[in-house]
Amino acid sequence: MELMHSETQEELGDFVEYITRMGFGFIQDNCFLKSEILPVNWFKHIRYENGKPNTLAICVLAYLISSCLKSCPFKMTEEGIPSLCLENYAFYMTYKQISESLFISEKQAKDAVLFLEHLGLLKRILKTVSTKYGRLGNVLYIQLNSSKIREITYDHEG
Repeated sequence: MELMHSETQEELGDFVEYITRMGFGFIQDNCFLKSEILPVNWFKHIRYENGKPNTLAICVLAYLISSCLKSCPFKMTEEGIPSLCLENYAFYMTYKQISESLFISEKQAKDAVLFLEHLGLLKRILKTVSTKYGRLGNVLYIQLNSSKIREITYDHEG
């Protein structure tokens, strides 16, 4: 569970109220509590060729979505509902960040990301970035495919 202090809650205002109503978390003792829940349908769709669920890829996807939501800009719609601007939004991530956060090896993190990319749930973008220390090649950015993630999350077929 992640804890956001009341000052942050006030800054987010309508957004916190909206995600609370939608069941993504709740407010208790002036703190916003958010639980990380894996959709059961992911276990049906994120599978190896032998039919077994790829639980590591499922956990990595949940971590990437959580990381994206922390950095993704949002705008208010005409109805006053916050809307995430995920279209063409790519965020910086390293395999080392994933591995340290989930207590897995960097190879496992890379394999899981490649697996998710193969399923079309995300796109890896490797860029050359210029810094004051020089150019860095193959800097990883990840772009989530929100429509495909929504499709496997809310699949109501038997």
